[in-house]
Amino acid sequence: MLYKAYGKVIWSDISFTQLLVEEDQTESELEIRIAKIDENVKNYIEAHKGPGGKGDGFCWINTPGGYFVVQGNQILTESDTEEQHARMRSYILGYGLSLLFYNLGMFAVHCSAIEKNGRALLISGFSGAGKSTLAGAFLDRGWKLLSDDVAMVEKREDKLFTSPAFPVRKLCRDAALRSGYELNDLTYIDEDKDKFAVNCMDVFAKEETAVKGMVVVTPYDGDEVKIEEVTGQDKIDLFMKNLFLRVLLSQMGIEPKRFFEMMQMLSVLPIYRIFRPVSDPDSTGKMIQTIMDRIG
Repeated sequence: MLYKAYGKVIWSDISFTQLLVEEDQTESELEIRIAKIDENVKNYIEAHKGPGGKGDGFCWINTPGGYFVVQGNQILTESDTEEQHARMRSYILGYGLSLLFYNLGMFAVHCSAIEKNGRALLISGFSGAGKSTLAGAFLDRGWKLLSDDVAMVEKREDKLFTSPAFPVRKLCRDAALRSGYELNDLTYIDEDKDKFAVNCMDVFAKEETAVKGMVVVTPYDGDEVKIEEVTGQDKIDLFMKNLFLRVLLSQMGIEPKRFFEMMQMLSVLPIYRIFRPVSDPDSTGKMIQTIMDRIG
């Protein structure tokens, strides 16, 4: 089956209901294959075990459905049953695709990406910070969804670009209820974090978009919404903390070439902290206005 995500055509032996089917009969750029894995690779993984890691020319991720190997432009697994696939799909869409795009010189940012009038905004923050609520409020104001959980970013010339992922948002139970959804109408997807999948095809963006900036939602004990631009080493540290592969990259290390590419990205990406007062549950509108006043 051919799919399209993050601007790339992907051939997959495993089905993904989240992804958009590529209708045009075109050649794939990336592949997800059920295939025999080289014995040397298998022996290396067996010897090192762990949740994932890096070998000579490949990476691997262990999942509840079995492990998969990321090599070049392919994700390979020997898991071949629907039960196994059901338990590994989210890992492939997250870690697997993030590693594939990392091989292409792109970085996976753990964020919601939205766009309007040809400009994209990345909204990040740790779990519970309020990034999904803020992104949802932007969507209610006419913005479009590029990606809900992971955005692939790439620098070309003097701009940073991101492409549409797939038209699904993951909302925790409280956020889904606050948004007015009937939980029985949604797909339950995460027993650990109690999340639901919400189809967002009606607000889904279709085209690659230049990134205007990135905001990191930061709850604090103050009374007013504040915003400040992050610069220097703090900017590098904050960006790296919000990479989807941050734990894996801290273990594997970032090659000098990739680090240089990241620094080139940061040279054209303004990053801001938006401080959300925890004492004001209705501060979302003020946050949007503050962001727009600063970023424009």
